Amino acid sequence: MKKFAFLLLIILTLFSCSSNVVFEKEYEIKNNKWQAENIINFKFKVEDNSLNYNVFFTMQNSKKYRTSNIWLYVTTSSPSGKSVTDSLEYFLSDDKGVWRGQDNSDFIKNKFLYKSNIKFTENGEYNVSVTQGMREKDTPNIKTFGLVVEKTE
Repeated sequence: MKKFAFLLLIILTLFSCSSNVVFEKEYEIKNNKWQAENIINFKFKVEDNSLNYNVFFTMQNSKKYRTSNIWLYVTTSSPSGKSVTDSLEYFLSDDKGVWRGQDNSDFIKNKFLYKSNIKFTENGEYNVSVTQGMREKDTPNIKTFGLVVEKTE
């Protein structure tokens, strides 16, 4: 009986740790300076377009980052080549200058919701291209930028 209970505990632990993440990639920003012409590309496969997904951007910025927001231009292309472009603004701090993300000593890690509970219309490979849209050509104090795609429950 003890062996059965132990085996059941192991199986439950393994299944409870399963992740809904279907894609996750993070890029280092060269010299912590995101240049306007630096396009960050993510390619991921959707194998079941009957499911719903959440899509997030992740970003680490230095506490020396000078503005409270970041503008992004995001183009998503489907396997058949259809494209949609969005202009997005995310806030990194509140109006008093308090960082909104997780404080990791020198850097703040943010996770921004891009699309919530969406269905991808096609199975296959999608491409998401992101450029920064700030006024400065080179936006300093950004360490990493990433994309996370998760199945919803």
